[in-house]
Amino acid sequence: MFTSLLGGILFAFVAYLLFFRVWYQHYKEQNALLEEMVAQYADSLSNCVASRQFTYGSGQLLFNDTFDDNLNKWDTRLQENGMKIVYDGKYIIDYKEKGYFWWSWLSLKQEVANFKIVLKTRHKLGSPDKPFGIILSLDTANYYRFGITHNGYVSVNAKKNGNWQTNLVSHTGGFKTNLADDWNLLEVVVRGITLTYFANGKKVKDATLETDKSWKRFGVYVEDRQTVEFDEITITELTN
Repeated sequence: MFTSLLGGILFAFVAYLLFFRVWYQHYKEQNALLEEMVAQYADSLSNCVASRQFTYGSGQLLFNDTFDDNLNKWDTRLQENGMKIVYDGKYIIDYKEKGYFWWSWLSLKQEVANFKIVLKTRHKLGSPDKPFGIILSLDTANYYRFGITHNGYVSVNAKKNGNWQTNLVSHTGGFKTNLADDWNLLEVVVRGITLTYFANGKKVKDATLETDKSWKRFGVYVEDRQTVEFDEITITELTN
């Protein structure tokens, strides 16, 4: 009886040692794989951060974001009147307030007077005749909006000292030759007190601004009840 019990204990002990050895080997392999993944992620993150830095100088790229992450800290939130999220390589604004607009902007590391901003964006759901696009700001009471609608109408409007001004461009059509093409490419070129707005390769407006102050903020906006995706935004300094 005692011999059988002792044999059982020895067998269980040997089995435990074998199990522990297999488990430990598996643990070491998994741990090594995890460490490799962490190292690769750290390298990727480091490269990503480096690529997102503001690099100033003649003709240099000032800013670029493809929304693969939110390292640039765009406004994100979920609330009753809508949401702002970074998801699947897009910055998405889903807005639910009729007659108003919602924006998200960032501050430049330094003010610039001569630059080009390009935005790739598309409407996904909601009002096809309400604008979305680029917003440029001197401060919270003074800014310009450069918009396009899903059905190809453009607009340029401004707020000065907290009051809306007469629109530079009011709901002008013909800036989307193929309505089945969701994507829009918006571009604003600023040189001192002058600017030019392009939508999908067509010039919308040349304008002279009332101030020679440098711009401080840039961003995107959505008006009325619609969902809009922003795929990429780039700012380049101009020297000539």
